[in-house]
Amino acid sequence: MTYRIKRINELIKRELGKILLKELDFQKNCLVTITKVDTSSDLCWTEVWVSIFPPKTKKKNFEKLERSIGHLQFLLNKKLFLKPLPRIRLRLDNVEEEIKELENLLDKEEKEM
Repeated sequence: MTYRIKRINELIKRELGKILLKELDFQKNCLVTITKVDTSSDLCWTEVWVSIFPPKTKKKNFEKLERSIGHLQFLLNKKLFLKPLPRIRLRLDNVEEEIKELENLLDKEEKEM
């Protein structure tokens, strides 16, 4: 990954995070975080990985994000001065759940020993 792409990833992460804070209303006591941004080298696509906590609200809030992707793309395009403007693809980050499952498995193995 080139230095330019790394800088673009950070820029998209920062600007999209600001947009999410201002533009979308999520359920009370819900935390939506952009965990990773991965932009293609030709700047056609950018994958935005989001983490939603608590897990029970994940599906509903992710669907809300997907429904508003066009509006988010429009607002992000107004902030970025790139040619071409990368199209956003949302991805759900399940790392916390996977870590919790792994910890449970390790605890189970430890108890059996």
